[in-house]
Amino acid sequence: MEAYYQVFRDVLDIGNKEEIEHASIGETDEWDSFAHFEMITRLEDAYHIQFTGEDVINFKSFESGVCLLRDKGIF
Repeated sequence: MEAYYQVFRDVLDIGNKEEIEHASIGETDEWDSFAHFEMITRLEDAYHIQFTGEDVINFKSFESGVCLLRDKGIF
């Protein structure tokens, strides 16, 4: 789970764990389309997985990412 938090820290430049857990598209200024794909790429690399197009669309928040990774057997 630490690698997941680290992606948010690095890409969105958020250090506070509570802010990370509340991060989402539309609410977090730093989460633009470039940051979105950067996070997808880093998560795929960190966990040796590949997201589908539907996964990329459904990854809209910290929590939705946790659910996607859980569905892939990561958490």
